[in-house]
Amino acid sequence: MKDFRIKTIYHPLNKNSRLEDLLLNNNEVPTTLPRLQALCQAARTNLPHLSKKDIFVMDSSPAVILGAMTGVGREVIVNVGNGHTLAAVTENGNVEIIYETHTGGLVPENFTRDLNKIIKGELSHEEILTKGGHGAYINSKFQNSNRQLEQYYPINLIGPNRNILKSNFSIYSHPGGNMMMAGPMGMIKAWKYRYS
Repeated sequence: MKDFRIKTIYHPLNKNSRLEDLLLNNNEVPTTLPRLQALCQAARTNLPHLSKKDIFVMDSSPAVILGAMTGVGREVIVNVGNGHTLAAVTENGNVEIIYETHTGGLVPENFTRDLNKIIKGELSHEEILTKGGHGAYINSKFQNSNRQLEQYYPINLIGPNRNILKSNFSIYSHPGGNMMMAGPMGMIKAWKYRYS
């Protein structure tokens, strides 16, 4: 099922449209996410002094996006990972669109075209699946907004394979002075948003 990630990992966005809601406490990790369950188990084994309520996990793709976000105004942040490429379209920290595809088949011109079509309301979740991608979460409040991708420039790139899209988007995100810190920073932001 190609849209498994959209339907499971990004399902909490249907409630509040915040990436922070994708942070999961040990007790919230569903059985459909065995890797995150394994991380929780490893934490319980290696850090026995922690209680279960003190263990949190988050999928790396949205954690990196959240770490790179400013949360101010309109933003597009693209995480070009080893396996998946995730684009998040946000306004003031609220998610409008999540678009996910495979990094292995990434063609810059096609990615840019598809991202622009999604923002304009001309490409659906189902159409992305037929093209071999994982699909898209599109906030119902955002549909038919008829915006243009250029309204979101500059677009921030992050991830180990960001050079694939360098010719299309020129800004590189370096949260905390180090690209690899984006995920941990995203998790800290999520915890602060939800619990402080």
